[in-house]
Order: sequence, then structure tokens, then C-alpha cells
Amino acid sequence: IDNGEFVIVTSDGISKRNMETSDYWSNAYVGAKRYTEENLHPGSSENDLVEQARALIGSPYNEDGEDPESGFSTGSLVHYVYEEVTGSWLSKRPAGLYDAGEKISQEELRPGDLVFFEGSSGLISGMYTGDRQFVIASSSGVKERHLDYHTYYADRYAGAVRYTDEILEKSNPDTYADHENPIIREAIKYMGTPYLMTGST
Repeated sequence: IDNGEFVIVTSDGISKRNMETSDYWSNAYVGAKRYTEENLHPGSSENDLVEQARALIGSPYNEDGEDPESGFSTGSLVHYVYEEVTGSWLSKRPAGLYDAGEKISQEELRPGDLVFFEGSSGLISGMYTGDRQFVIASSSGVKERHLDYHTYYADRYAGAVRYTDEILEKSNPDTYADHENPIIREAIKYMGTPYLMTGST
């Protein structure tokens, strides 16, 4: 608030405290961050992958969902964004996304790269948007989070990958539309057809 005072939720409820006069709070202090209009409402990133990912913020979480209406899992969110922007079909499984991409360090991250975290039942994936932030499908829906300030993710960071133009070309059905093998050309036509036990059409 001012003069060392701040408002915080404690076991006594919402309380006003002072970190200049309280040994407990002055010793517990870790740091501060200012949220500006730019932080809260990021402008155009000039990256179509990032713009598409941010446009999905607020979509519900659904382990079996694959679109904004039904919701997303962490893997299907990445799959949807990349298919919409590049036409490439990536895995919907975070482990598959991690294995197929080009491994990079945190220092190399660029908007559109994928970041991975250790979840309770395996890897979870998000899309890096820049400034240490990423978009991810969390249990409360699609959100933008921070690699440092959201400790759940900071403590579980597992790695990052980049999908290069070469990898994306190999993952794009259009690449094989004129393939010399007629069987491959025919098979490509059915990509996206839903699974049905005993189905034949």
C-alpha cells in the first residue's frame, strides 16, 4: 500500500501488515513485481503461434478435449495451435511433443517454443510466449503463466523444444498430398477421421 504496508491473506483472514516494523515479514520478504497495462494486456507479439495461443486463454480444461468449445489438455492445446497456424499435425501427447522437437535450453527460448514440466502422471506442455511467460491448459482452464513467479511450474520445469521448419514440414499432411506412392496419397485423405471400433468408412 505505502510506507511498508501491504494487504495479504493470512490464517486470520485478509489483513494489513507492515514489512518495515515486522521482523517476521521483513525476514520472509522474497521480492516484488509490478504489473503494468502491458503485463496485463500484452500487445501484438508479431508471432502467429503466440497470438493463437493467447486467443485461447479462458478455454476450459478437458483431458479429452481438442478445441476451444470442448476444452483442451496440455498436449491437445499445442496440437491445436500448431495445426491452426502451420497446418502441421503434432502429437497430442506431451511426451511425444518433447521427443519429436529439437531440444533447447531455457536461455535459447523464443516465442512459439514449447516448455515442459513434470506433472503427477507424466510431462505437461505449454507454449512459450516471451518474457519468461507461457500459455498452458491448467486444471482451471487455459492460462498464461510465468516460468519464475508461478512456483508450481518453476519447481517442475523439465525442458524445452523447438519445432523447426524442417520438422513442421515433415509433420504437415500437405507435404505428402502429391507423394509418388498412391497408397500414401490415399491415406493422407483420411487424416482426422474419428476412431470407431469395427468402423470401415
